[in-house]
Amino acid sequence: GYHASRDAREIVKLFQCPSCSEILEEPYILPCRNTVCKKCFEELGPGDAVPQQFHCPFPDCKGQHDVVEVVKDFKLTELVGLFVEALGKFVASEENPATVYVGVEGSDKPRVPVHGGRLSATFELVAAGNVPYDAGLVYFSESPDSDILATDAMNLKRLKDAIRPMAECNVCCGLLLEPATTACGHTYCLACLQRAWDSDPRCPSCRQVYEIPSISLSGFTNSRISEILDGLYPGELEERSRQAMLENQAGLDGLDTPIFVCTPSLPYVTQLLCIFEPRYKLMLRRCLEGNRRFGMVWKSPFENPGDEHRMQRVGTMLEITECGWKADGRAMIICTGLYKFVINRYGRRDDYVVADVERFEDLSPMEENELEMLE
Repeated sequence: GYHASRDAREIVKLFQCPSCSEILEEPYILPCRNTVCKKCFEELGPGDAVPQQFHCPFPDCKGQHDVVEVVKDFKLTELVGLFVEALGKFVASEENPATVYVGVEGSDKPRVPVHGGRLSATFELVAAGNVPYDAGLVYFSESPDSDILATDAMNLKRLKDAIRPMAECNVCCGLLLEPATTACGHTYCLACLQRAWDSDPRCPSCRQVYEIPSISLSGFTNSRISEILDGLYPGELEERSRQAMLENQAGLDGLDTPIFVCTPSLPYVTQLLCIFEPRYKLMLRRCLEGNRRFGMVWKSPFENPGDEHRMQRVGTMLEITECGWKADGRAMIICTGLYKFVINRYGRRDDYVVADVERFEDLSPMEENELEMLE
């Protein structure tokens, strides 16, 4: 995480527009996932061209973007507003006894005296539009180092306390983990958005309907919010990641093969499947993130009538070779049968079956003939 004094420049840079170097007010996410403030976006001016396009100002992109693909980032707008309100208040506070002289590294301009420590000084200089985005800063103070460190530590704590309530996911109410922002501008944990769209391809906040382009949703990641949270709340994020990993592994106990209870399948046979139930869309996503394999067994009303799963204990291991998504959220997958297996033990994970399976091979035609002759 960031140190309040040593990393004051990096902390403020998180809330600075990389295009105009001013505070990132009313930010917009470009299709390349770079972020600019509202003023810079309006200055990109697509004009009267149809479709309306503009040239990306970022060196790592330099592509042409459609205006309709630009997203207003509501969550980041709120975080920046809280940042400005918090640090602006700290600059004027009498609780900040330290005075710091700050200037742009390599500049001939005199250093500006600011009341309130390095963090407040950095914010004030950036807010005045005097610090290029990639520029470093130099500091000098006649106040004791202990006063500077104490003031910066206090200001950083207040900043984190001010931002923290707004840094939560509206689905799980926890600190955003791998933030993902939809085309309507709302941000959630990536896993929460995936789980929500397993059931309903609409935004959980505004209910806008989406054609889900990819099961990984990698195009929805919000790198700027990720950087803010990584810098300000590293310990809490690490614990969130650990808990998420434990939840994903909870109750498995060696039951590492997902089971699709559906129709019969055979080794070496290609099969087309339509996945539409939320539980199986979740299973499919996990398969695609892993080894792309799952077992399929036949649902049989005659196998263990008292068993709620009512499935055969012999099935075929399938491997996903192709996966496509429909506008309504259904998945069309092409699978190839690999081998037969028998289920030794099974349980449930998020409402679908997981099992410990053992591979077995059928007898070859020659072996069958030999057995028949012996009989």
